[in-house]
Amino acid sequence: MATRRQEFRSTASTDEILSVMGIYAQQCRRAMILYLKPDEHEPIWRLVEPYDFVAVEGGDVSAVRSVQIEPKPEETPWRCFRLDRIQRIEDGLKTFTPQRTQSIDLGEVTTFRPPRKRQANLSRASIVIQARTDRGRSKAKAFFWGLVVGGVVVTAIAFLILARLH
Repeated sequence: MATRRQEFRSTASTDEILSVMGIYAQQCRRAMILYLKPDEHEPIWRLVEPYDFVAVEGGDVSAVRSVQIEPKPEETPWRCFRLDRIQRIEDGLKTFTPQRTQSIDLGEVTTFRPPRKRQANLSRASIVIQARTDRGRSKAKAFFWGLVVGGVVVTAIAFLILARLH
């Protein structure tokens, strides 16, 4: 016996979308969403596991953070799907085991934080390289000054010895 998918059209209000996503999250059910990315002209069906409602600081809920199962993403599967770009929602017909605590279950809304860019990782790596280079320079300076101070001490001892001999 085939399971009938529950379908919600894009005419659904934001509250209805939030309600359905909340129910799917509480039941640990995957959701099929027809989603239109900002830079695309045609929406694409995506199979997702909902975890969090997301809001811009001080604002209303504007997205749902989910793990995208299909189509399989090239990088991290964690995605924020803007509510105004979800055109339809259907039951994904499968349950899932949460990878972490779902804040939807707790009735919480998380604050949106933009994902880190790879460039930030490169700048962090350059700081580490710079620190190591600076540390290497510090060791070289310490060695140099050790030779200078050591040379002065050796020279002073040599003068003392010569002064006693004469």
